[in-house]
Amino acid sequence: MSDLPPVRFTYVDTDAGQVHLTLAGQGDAVVLLHWTPLSARMYEHEIPHLAAQGFSVIGVDLIGFGRSAKPDRVLTFERHADILSQALKAHGITRCAVLGAHFSAPIAVQLVLSHAPLVSALMLDGCGHLLPPAAAKEIGAKVAKLPGPGLHADGSHRTFIWDQAVSAYSIFDPAFTVTAQNLPQVYRLMLDYLSTGMPPDFGAFQPFDMAAKLAVIQLPTFLLTAETDPIRSAQGPTAAALAKGTAPVSELTFAGAHPLHDPARRGEYAMAIARFLKAAP
Repeated sequence: MSDLPPVRFTYVDTDAGQVHLTLAGQGDAVVLLHWTPLSARMYEHEIPHLAAQGFSVIGVDLIGFGRSAKPDRVLTFERHADILSQALKAHGITRCAVLGAHFSAPIAVQLVLSHAPLVSALMLDGCGHLLPPAAAKEIGAKVAKLPGPGLHADGSHRTFIWDQAVSAYSIFDPAFTVTAQNLPQVYRLMLDYLSTGMPPDFGAFQPFDMAAKLAVIQLPTFLLTAETDPIRSAQGPTAAALAKGTAPVSELTFAGAHPLHDPARRGEYAMAIARFLKAAP
């Protein structure tokens, strides 16, 4: 749509190196944190739609991912939150709503706890640290079925990036097949794998007491998931943990697969976020 706000890109400095931001719109700030090992590219088709609803949207490539600087070690979620705070303040953000999804959910929660004045509302799209053990093991088995980056005797390294990208989408949508319409998003995912490099561990399931941390959240909180998302089973424990505190909680389960994975549903995710933020106290 030609009337959507334009998307821009910039870098900001932190003590861990430069962080890449994807920007659009004006208004109250909304920060989008990505899954792993992805980047803000996963939101590029949603950012203009959310900006069109009157928000200043900031998609962050977390340090170590996408186009941001690459540290030489796995960072804790607490360190990620500190670096994110630096990046947002360097861009002039003094107050924002933040969305954490899958890997970045702990980072969003920690940002609320460590940098409370910065965050006005919290949105969580999947909290892997609250998965039942059997569900976490099943997802891990699906992720680990490919040999990973590096040289392999069977030659699988020649097609690893393509196979990994398609496999990742299939984990979250069992009916996923590559089409002319979704091919660009497969390529975006491949770019993110290549941009991240070859770390042996992304740190996605390092220890983090999500339940205890959620229990003290007081901000308006929005829980999102989709029917085919394997992390959906964490939605109940997430809501239960939040119920121990004083946070007003809203929930939404998207029908079928996650709309972020379907080009035909472009804008649906952004509209859900916009409705929550406009209604939040």
